[in-house]
Amino acid sequence: STVKLKDDGSNWVAFEEKITNKFLDKGLGRHLQGTARAPSHPVEHKGKFYWSTDAGFLHPLSDDDLEKLENKFEEYEQKEAKMHTIIYESISDSTFNEIKGEATAALIW
Repeated sequence: STVKLKDDGSNWVAFEEKITNKFLDKGLGRHLQGTARAPSHPVEHKGKFYWSTDAGFLHPLSDDDLEKLENKFEEYEQKEAKMHTIIYESISDSTFNEIKGEATAALIW
């Protein structure tokens, strides 16, 4: 079962160790450290997709490259969601309300 953080933070040391271990066990170390970066979204132009850095729309992405990019983005989002879930399941509603608007799981942590 998931350890719960007490609202007064009195069990923070044990909580932090147990939850950190859970993050690492799930392969979320980079998300925990804040070093995971979401891949850039492709840019659509005239029915084709391009890297966001291709400002002149000179090199459309192949279907395979687009699929790989979308898969990387989905993987990033899934790992962020896993980390959010672990955190949200281990805190009270009042603590949740304080942290829910952060952009990344690392910022919540």
